[in-house]
Amino acid sequence: MSKVPMSSDIRSEVLNFSLYVETSVNSILLSILKVDKNTVRTLGNQSHALSFKNKVDLLEDLGMISKDQRIKYGHFMSIRNQFVHNIHADSYEKCFSFIDGIEKSLSKLYPKHNTLQGEERCKALFTSLGAEVFKYFEELLLKVINKFKEEGQNEASRAFVPIFNETMNEVSSKVDDIIAKSVD
Repeated sequence: MSKVPMSSDIRSEVLNFSLYVETSVNSILLSILKVDKNTVRTLGNQSHALSFKNKVDLLEDLGMISKDQRIKYGHFMSIRNQFVHNIHADSYEKCFSFIDGIEKSLSKLYPKHNTLQGEERCKALFTSLGAEVFKYFEELLLKVINKFKEEGQNEASRAFVPIFNETMNEVSSKVDDIIAKSVD
């Protein structure tokens, strides 16, 4: 049985993971909307920017993600929010206890973890959810590139592909590190 990490380790792990996910969502939206990240107010990091939920809702409204994907992003951010805003959420298991139905819902999505118990199970469920949510970013990247091509905007596509690749490489390697540490 693995040692339960200290709450600050868990919080840091979840926060880092969520920062990479949100950075990825921002990057996709900036590209879809064809706006400069240095001038846009609603997709930045200022207090007046859209919430992560609003950004994910916008992706669904634009037809870029499905309702099921939006729900998984929501589960991911609910867990993140508990760790960030609830001092009593100092383990995965306690965190899950503060979110109605989350463990049951994730257990249905990731049944391979149903043989695990307690903290180990909750951590595995979160790690699988996080990996899937990040995978959506990769799928979104391809959708955006295809959208540009369909619109005959090969020039725009060529301009954004290096930005996507840079963001993707940076975020992917960090997310892979987080997932690898979570599995250990």
